Amino acid sequence: MNNNSLDAHFVANAGVKDIVGRGLIYNDNVAMIELVKNSKDADSSNVIIELSDVNIDPEGDILSELFNPEISIKDFGIGMTKEDIQEKWLNIAYSEKKNAKNKEYAGNKGVGRFSCDRLGKELTLYTKSLDGDFIKLYIDWTLYEDKGLNDEISTIPLKIEILSKQEFLTNVGEEEFSQGTVLKITHLRSIWDEKKLTKLLSELEKFSPALDNGFEIHIKSNMYFENNDPLNDKLNSKVDNGILDKLKIKTTYIESNIDDKGEFINTVLYYQGEELYKYTAENPFKLLSGISIEAHYLDTLSKSYFTRNVGINPNKYGSMFLFYNGFRISPYGNEKNDWLNLDQRKTQGVSRNLGTRDIFGKITIKDNRDLFSVITSREGLVHNSAYYELAASDEEEKVVLKNSHKEYGYILVILRQLEAFVVDGLDWNRLVDTLHQKKSVSAKDAEKDPNRYILKELSTEKVKGSIDKMVSSNFNVVDYDLNDELILKIKSINEKKYNEYLDEFVQALGDDSFADLTRHKKTQTKKVIQELKVKKDIAVEQKIEAEKIADVAVKEKIVVAERLKSEEKRSVFLERLVDPEKTLDALITHVIQQISGGIEKDARSILNAYYDSPELVSKEELIEVIEHAVLDIATIKETANMATKADFNIKVSSVKQDIIFFIESYIDKVVSRSGKWGVKISFDNTEGYERIINFKPAEACVLFVNILENARRAGAKSLTVFCEEKSIKFIDDGKGFDFERLDRDAYFKKGITTTTGGSGLGLSHCRDIAKSLGAELTIDNNNESGAVVALEFK
Repeated sequence: MNNNSLDAHFVANAGVKDIVGRGLIYNDNVAMIELVKNSKDADSSNVIIELSDVNIDPEGDILSELFNPEISIKDFGIGMTKEDIQEKWLNIAYSEKKNAKNKEYAGNKGVGRFSCDRLGKELTLYTKSLDGDFIKLYIDWTLYEDKGLNDEISTIPLKIEILSKQEFLTNVGEEEFSQGTVLKITHLRSIWDEKKLTKLLSELEKFSPALDNGFEIHIKSNMYFENNDPLNDKLNSKVDNGILDKLKIKTTYIESNIDDKGEFINTVLYYQGEELYKYTAENPFKLLSGISIEAHYLDTLSKSYFTRNVGINPNKYGSMFLFYNGFRISPYGNEKNDWLNLDQRKTQGVSRNLGTRDIFGKITIKDNRDLFSVITSREGLVHNSAYYELAASDEEEKVVLKNSHKEYGYILVILRQLEAFVVDGLDWNRLVDTLHQKKSVSAKDAEKDPNRYILKELSTEKVKGSIDKMVSSNFNVVDYDLNDELILKIKSINEKKYNEYLDEFVQALGDDSFADLTRHKKTQTKKVIQELKVKKDIAVEQKIEAEKIADVAVKEKIVVAERLKSEEKRSVFLERLVDPEKTLDALITHVIQQISGGIEKDARSILNAYYDSPELVSKEELIEVIEHAVLDIATIKETANMATKADFNIKVSSVKQDIIFFIESYIDKVVSRSGKWGVKISFDNTEGYERIINFKPAEACVLFVNILENARRAGAKSLTVFCEEKSIKFIDDGKGFDFERLDRDAYFKKGITTTTGGSGLGLSHCRDIAKSLGAELTIDNNNESGAVVALEFK
């Protein structure tokens, strides 16, 4: 060597740990998922995440000394030997996955292990290979922080220990452990509160479509959060992400895939679980293979179904998620992440285009040729040629196909086929302006002028024409099949939806007589009546014409006959409404009909769902329908009771008046006239208190009757309604509440009853009604004997 040259080499400062760890792994959820990925890549059939006291602040909580917050991630994969730890796990950026060609791996950057540093300051690693030793490695990550210029990462010593079998099993909490790895992370760097844990569980549910398919994630926890039973349940259960399968019977959706050889595109579009059309086309994309797409259009009903089953609104859950080699790539699909520019395009045509709030689904990539590349920071895919063939969404990004034509990415082509069917085929904006002045017609427009805005005609030919336009002209279709029967069914369904709109208009009028309506409402009502009369006459003519034609389809006859029946029913009701002599009894009867109709609708809906796919109807859904039916029946009974005995104004569904005076009147004019209770009822409002609020008379009566019935069942001989400035107390002389056997909260749980013949819905329902009155329902025992149930107003 001479003075003009110097031999040199890279030196890794200890600070590199922060760059490849907390620098690249940008949040705690990503860190957790990275460690779960490693477990699956190690051929483990399942991974167990144990969260112990992670909601405790180790520095700010006065009881922190009693707790030891810890995250444990346990798998039963291939495990590691001493040599594996030294030569691979401790070798920064080394990954044997990079050169593995016969297996799909979730990651191959060699930095995922530094997620442990992201989560906590200390790590204790336990591992065992099938025929290897019981091994322990302890790392204090703070020893690598705040180092000087000459502090190389390799100069900080670590010790790999060999443990006895018993010591190892005690530390990992298992009776036997043939192979696998356990990571125990302590001195956590952040607090996992209720909101953060909910977000983690949501991310775990979304992170892999392979859950329940050879790989499972189980959560264990010693934490409990008040008033959050859904979170408590999930913190001690298996992670489930089967929402797409549940949605299949509720939505219009499309499935498409490019086969593993990259030869053909196979696409099927479904309407509420039935196949509408399918085709096979030659794959025009040069680089794409092993890719599949599933996208669901979410209308109002399917969004409601999603929320009930997942526990979160789909808009907050996400939209189109991307999975690469079995694992989710963030942030694609997250709330407000418009990686496919769907929302940007929607702003150009609100009623013509679908946005992220309208679509939910997944894209999966099986990349055997390493054409895609995950960004090291785990924030998406590198925008290379393969990515643009997959997801190009701008005009400038269009890719050149095998046939030399330019086209958007594969995902966009398929989503636009779904969009074309929903917008053009189903014609979701189905009301049109006869004056041709408005392109988009809202429900409010139709209410203002029903004669101007009319129903579009949905024809079989139009649906077929829309489908023909859906398949890109750049696709060479080699096979095609269309379900003509389903198109006829779609036509009848859309006509039914319009009829439901008219029914909703009738229901929106409430229980007011025509004389009580505003001038605007009277005008609307008359216009709708005229329209219904015309539609009724048309329906009669269509029925006669249909029956004259011998070869008309049986299904079309049924549709026309049902239409006639519906038009007659609506016309009769509205014509009766215009009659100013409509009686109180008729109005009450109408209320009862509306409620009972809802019970029947809910019951038929759940029964149809059960008959179609019993495995998809849960016990909880059945119980929910039965509970609502029981409570609605109670309201019906009390409404009928009022219709025959009350002489005060209860004809409207909601009133604003003195609730105290109402209860007094109800006791005097209704309850006291019934001899069935066997309980002496007195009313005490000596101070003359008033409380004027908005409430539903039928619900207020149901509240009182429930309390009275509970008192009677508890052996009470008397019940006093005692009024104070901010409370109404119902005091009986029965046996009271048994708080030694059940605490106060238990009495409000559905299904809990302490009375003979009780359903366990009474107090739970009363509490719900109390909330609608702006009050809290409380229970206690009387000092002498009996119970005290109180409405405490705020």
